[in-house]
Amino acid sequence: MRQSAQGQPIILISPEFPEEAASKLLAADIRMVLLSDFLDDLETDEPCILAEHRRDGPELVIYHDSGKVEWRGRSIVFTHQTFPAFLRMVKRLKTNDPIAPGPVVEDTTGRAASDLVREMRAKVTSAGFSDNEAKSFIKTHHARGYSVTVPLDKIAFE
Repeated sequence: MRQSAQGQPIILISPEFPEEAASKLLAADIRMVLLSDFLDDLETDEPCILAEHRRDGPELVIYHDSGKVEWRGRSIVFTHQTFPAFLRMVKRLKTNDPIAPGPVVEDTTGRAASDLVREMRAKVTSAGFSDNEAKSFIKTHHARGYSVTVPLDKIAFE
């Protein structure tokens, strides 16, 4: 479910939630809505109960001073070489071509872009994301370069 949701909240609608199942769902950050509440909302002019589960605000927060980013509510701490490379990819989102070619990612690190991106993705997976989520976050564009897939308007800098 988490992979299919692609970072969006997971909401289960059910007639009931047994106590044991409810505690496991809460621990997995899966929100629960009773079917009766959902149906009641459909019969009124009030906003749907699911509206309160929308994600407003930034999807990605970049803490420039610490080399840390927060993506989908989880902290990812990059190394002294990967954080500047990540920032260079984010800066490319402000240009007409958001794909950062290898030399832009590498800059003066002396390391191959593919190695830097591999290390960044490893940090993403160590924060609890799957390999596929890490690859969708930092995407490879074969023969062109790499990009961060979060839209610029969903990124906050602190």
